[in-house]
This record gives sequence, structure tokens and C-alpha cells, in this order.
Amino acid sequence: MIQVAQLTDTHLFASPDGALYGVNTRASLGAVINHANANLPALDLLLVTGDLVHDETEQGYRALRKSIDGLGVPAYYLPGNHDDPAVMQEVLPNMTQLGINLVEQDNWLIVLLDSSIRGRVEGELSRSVLEKLLDCLQSNRHKHVIIALHHHVIKIHSAWLDGLNLRNNGEFLELLNSFSNVKAVLNGHIHQEFDETRKGVRFLGTPSTCFQFKPRQLTAGIDSAPAGYRHIVLRDDGGVDTRVYYAG
Repeated sequence: MIQVAQLTDTHLFASPDGALYGVNTRASLGAVINHANANLPALDLLLVTGDLVHDETEQGYRALRKSIDGLGVPAYYLPGNHDDPAVMQEVLPNMTQLGINLVEQDNWLIVLLDSSIRGRVEGELSRSVLEKLLDCLQSNRHKHVIIALHHHVIKIHSAWLDGLNLRNNGEFLELLNSFSNVKAVLNGHIHQEFDETRKGVRFLGTPSTCFQFKPRQLTAGIDSAPAGYRHIVLRDDGGVDTRVYYAG
């Protein structure tokens, strides 16, 4: 059994006073980390899934790393549309390299994919990343697999956000169809909780550590839900147990 936490869309700034929609993003991340420390069992690893530093500054990434290190477990990072991967590489450990990162633990393989497109809000997996993913899945049919990326893959029923998803999601889903050992796909980006199963794969969206978007909307709106994060238990038999927590 592997204990995992997913934190996403932290949107930090160089300034400790940086805020979005009235939320001080460093303070809200601190509240999430304190909540996780108080409420979760001992974690094995942490997935930090994009839109990490809103102003894409080195100071922001250093502040993020200092905060994340407070959980005292290995953390794995991938970029979102509000990130500078080059600066991330300089500051953060365990970054995606050439678009992919693999974490092997017990009989599980955790795959992190870079879906960011520099200068664009929507996402895409490059041809080389898709080829690496295919090679990885073909070589690890004996393991249970969970995949993390920033952008959502299937529709979440909010028209404005569904236009900003993974734009080559069809290719990605077709690739997954050949591998029954892929158990779940995690994303950030949507600033809300989402859980839907398609063809045996569970698609999980996780709330932001700062503000949330109202679900099922035609246009963007800010929800009243507080900062959140996700706890995931990867069972030895391939099962995935998960719960979203709100730190407020």
C-alpha cells in the first residue's frame, strides 16, 4: 500500500503577499500543508501537478520548495500553463525530464507527464512524450499504473474549461485503451473536485490549494469552497482509494 498526496495549482508569487481573487496563495498553501500533516497517515510521496508559481519567478519556486519540504516526503513536480519549466528545473527536484518522469514503488508505476504548452492555456502531450509513454506502458504490463498531468483529459461539464483541456486527448485515450493496468489519471488545472470512471480508468481532478472554480458553468466563476488537496491510497491489488480534503 502506497500513501500519496496530490497538491496542485498553488499559484504562488515572489511576494509573500501575492494573492488571487482575494486569497493569499502562500497562506492557503501553508494551511493545506498543516492540514495534511495533522490529518493524513505517513505519506510515501507527494505529487505537485502544475500552475505552481503564477508569476513564474525563481523566488516563488524557492518559496514553494520550502513549503513542500515541510511535509518531509519525496515530492515530484510537473509544470502547468502558469509555469516556467526552465526555472523549475533550476530550483525543484524530481522534475519531469524531456516531458516525463517515472516513479517506481512496490508494484506500482507512477507516471508524470508534462502537458504544458509555453504561452498557451490549453494543454498537449507532444509526440515524443506519447511515444515515451507507450514504451513505458509496454515495458511495465506487470505493474499497476497511475498517470498524473496538469490538464484534464475528459470533459468536466464546464463549457469554458472544457475548451482549455488536453487538446490531443483522443490520442491519449486511445493509447490507454490497450493497457488494462492503467488504474487512474490525475489532473489539476480545473480548480475543483472531479471523479469519473471511463473504460475502467478513474479520472480524478483535484481542487487548488488556493481558490476554486464553480463546477458545471458556461463561463468562469469563483466558488466559495476553500483550499483543497487529494489523498490517494494505491492498494497492492491495484485498487485506488481516494478522498479530497478541504483546509477550511
